[in-house]
Amino acid sequence: MRRTLEELCYVENYTSRVVREAEPWTIGTTAYPSYPIDEFETDEFWICLEGRIYDDAPSSRAETLERIVTALFSDDESHSSVRDWLRTTDGEFVLYALEKATGRLAVLNDVFGRLPVYYADRDGGPVFTREIGYFFESPLDTPAFDRHGLAQTLLFGYTLRDRTLWRDVTTIPPGTQVIVDPDGTASFRSVAEFDFDEKRHADKSVEENAKNLAKRFRAACEDRSDPDRTNLLSLSGGHDSRSIAAAFHASDVPCSAATFVKSTQETSSDVEIAREISRSLDVDWELFTVDPVQASNADTLLTIKRGLNHLGLAFLIDFFEQLRAAHGSDLTYFTGDGGDKTLPDLSPAKSLSSSEELVSYTIARNSVFPLEDVAAITGLDRDQIVGEVAATLSSYPESKLANKYVHFLTHERGFSWLFEGEDRNRYYFWSTSPFYSAPFFTYAMNVPDEQKAHNRLYREFLRELWPRAIEFDDADFGTPMASPRYKLVQYGLSLLGRHPSLEDIARVVYRGEVNSQYHPNVARLLSDSVARSQSLETYLDTDVVRRFTDDTTSCDNHQIYLLLTVTAAILLAERRSPFAGRELPLDASALS
Repeated sequence: MRRTLEELCYVENYTSRVVREAEPWTIGTTAYPSYPIDEFETDEFWICLEGRIYDDAPSSRAETLERIVTALFSDDESHSSVRDWLRTTDGEFVLYALEKATGRLAVLNDVFGRLPVYYADRDGGPVFTREIGYFFESPLDTPAFDRHGLAQTLLFGYTLRDRTLWRDVTTIPPGTQVIVDPDGTASFRSVAEFDFDEKRHADKSVEENAKNLAKRFRAACEDRSDPDRTNLLSLSGGHDSRSIAAAFHASDVPCSAATFVKSTQETSSDVEIAREISRSLDVDWELFTVDPVQASNADTLLTIKRGLNHLGLAFLIDFFEQLRAAHGSDLTYFTGDGGDKTLPDLSPAKSLSSSEELVSYTIARNSVFPLEDVAAITGLDRDQIVGEVAATLSSYPESKLANKYVHFLTHERGFSWLFEGEDRNRYYFWSTSPFYSAPFFTYAMNVPDEQKAHNRLYREFLRELWPRAIEFDDADFGTPMASPRYKLVQYGLSLLGRHPSLEDIARVVYRGEVNSQYHPNVARLLSDSVARSQSLETYLDTDVVRRFTDDTTSCDNHQIYLLLTVTAAILLAERRSPFAGRELPLDASALS
């Protein structure tokens, strides 16, 4: 265990520690000094909270956690106290507990599953870990890849439900209680689950709902801020991060802001808008120039997330390293993640009359690679891939098809994809988003879709926080929310949403994304991976992969990076680096 923990200290300021080393459990940590881990013991329990709880006074937290842990180990099947606490507790956390008298272990994550926890039942007993690399650095057998996990990653960019890229490794679903007996028998129980069929705030006007949401949002920002730490906002030209800047301003909470621009660009619309907003709010703002994707930072991202992060975002490693150098790790990094899942209308753009139509629509609107290409690459039958998507959608609690689609966007695209990205941030400093405050999210998802349509609710929400917020351009559309042109664009996108292929074309043209050429070095690395890997052919059709590397018009930049991510993960599992220490530019923008 000690040696494995040392191997997992990927970042220079990390240290490892064995917390408990006694039958039946060995427990250890890897963290930097300011990473939040709170551990204590009572006569009955060993208790550890990883992460942060924002709406509980620290003086009473130990008492609250002891009460919850007692309920977790209780034989009472209702466990209503755990459910009620989980639904109303604002935080990003995993609670671990050991019952001393019996040796039973309990694990409980927050209602969103904000901190991914991976689970596998191995020969030596069950393994729970926050570090996906544990399965590769420990003496355990390296897990085999799951072709359905690979297929879902190529199709959507993420796996569905509790699936990962590996056959016998799963994630603990959001709001789940796990009890493990000393013999390794584990039971999983869903404690809190979202159901989007009911809209409890449909009786209120859009203005009243926006006012109530703004109040909860300000509270979420205040609760996440710390006068003894740097509050640093990642400020872009969009509405989500702008909302946080406006909330800090409205609450008179100090914060700084940072924006990045790639070294291949002189500036960008994000930079210009962020600069204007910072000046208007009198916020300290820094601009960081980052390298486009290089082999070195792609290698870092691959090592820490093992393929669970898209390598096209590896330039963020450079950004985070610069932020840490400037501010240290003892900061709270605020992002606007989740804003696009809570305030806009997520319902389907057209009426769906059957489960089959829902499945087809979901794939058409959210696929990265076409379904036929995914089947060809992975060798899975097309119907098998579709069947897994259908099973995912049917597992949701909603009865209305439109709300099942909303559940897909919030839980798969949101939770499965976004939270893995946020966890990358936490290797450098604590990362949070007020859009995933439980009170805010719950209220927002109970506002009717018609109030959210065309960003009507979002506009009123921003107006409540800071009236000027809607007068700045939106970087995506080059026009402010207050403009009649913005409303026309939103109506046009709603109409095009009934035809996903036309909507994709319209977005590309409108946003100036016509040139999606990928860097030839990506193709070289892919070709090299095919030649060097001993097991790639077990999971992927290498002849099909070569078709994409040989023809730069066969796929776009996003797709080729996704294919590189999957193949690189397989190569790394063989203890072979796809980048082999090479300093190569991989970003298409480096061509300009």
